[in-house]
Amino acid sequence: MAFGVVVLSSREGDNATHELLEFGSYLLLILCVLGRSWCSLYIGGRKARLVVDGGPYSVVRNPLYIFSFMGVLGIGLASGTVTLPILMGAVFVLYYAFVVREEERALTAKFGQEFVEYLNRVPRWIPDFGLWQDVRRAEIDPRTVLITMRDSVWFFAALPAFELIEWLQTTGYLPILVRLP
Repeated sequence: MAFGVVVLSSREGDNATHELLEFGSYLLLILCVLGRSWCSLYIGGRKARLVVDGGPYSVVRNPLYIFSFMGVLGIGLASGTVTLPILMGAVFVLYYAFVVREEERALTAKFGQEFVEYLNRVPRWIPDFGLWQDVRRAEIDPRTVLITMRDSVWFFAALPAFELIEWLQTTGYLPILVRLP
């Protein structure tokens, strides 16, 4: 039984573009893992008890999601196309717009005026680095940080997966049905 897959490369013969997209993928995936781990230093084990508004949470309300977005774009770029990261990014934005609204509703109900003030002070998606406020001390839950790192490293699974698909297509084991830009 034969089946086909969509090609996961840029224009045929355009190795420079393909390699540049893969390099961008590596950078975004590294930023994703490091950024998510950094955020967990501030919020890990505390978010159920108080409004976390220091460090990355002082400049943007959803830094974990922003770093995850970078990871999703990195996964898409690992395909060697520009189409896949655009599609994946659009799905991410649509889904997390809903998730964030629900989280904000729940946190407003839980923390009241303190969270409303945080909502009014800190932007939802676009960081304002002029708002940066660090904390002198942070209660760190090492287990949470390690779990975040472990979970984030899975973003890198896309790299060998797309390399395998590319190899299978190059060797003729997987047919190419459509080329994506």
